[in-house]
Amino acid sequence: MLKTVPAFAFALALTLSLHAGARADSAEASDLVGTTWVAEEIEGQGVLERPQSTLTFPSQEQIAGVAGCNRFFGTVTFDGPKLEIGNTGGTRMACAPAIDDQEQRFLKTLPRVHGFALEDGKLTLTDEDGRTLLSLRRQEDD
Repeated sequence: MLKTVPAFAFALALTLSLHAGARADSAEASDLVGTTWVAEEIEGQGVLERPQSTLTFPSQEQIAGVAGCNRFFGTVTFDGPKLEIGNTGGTRMACAPAIDDQEQRFLKTLPRVHGFALEDGKLTLTDEDGRTLLSLRRQEDD
């Protein structure tokens, strides 16, 4: 009987540990609300250090940010690990060519987003095939 109890306890501890680890790695909409993210890569390409392209989640239904030199806003829908960005709009100021290029690349990825993952302070937005569209880091409060 003594040998069974430690084996049972080990199995239970392992099961709880695996369940807790899986839960910690799974992201939910509530993990993003109230956060702002800074683009580090757009479809595998690096980005300008300044100005930054940012993505903010004011609520579970809204996004906003700065694409480069223009502000944008839109709708977002969460369904488990899926995230879809709906209609977006924004300002239309003229930008320097390099900034405009980054802004256009950033904005063109948003309607193609179908999933997200959070890992080690990074947010990855993916397309419907799981390919990375945007890699972002959390913007720290100044």
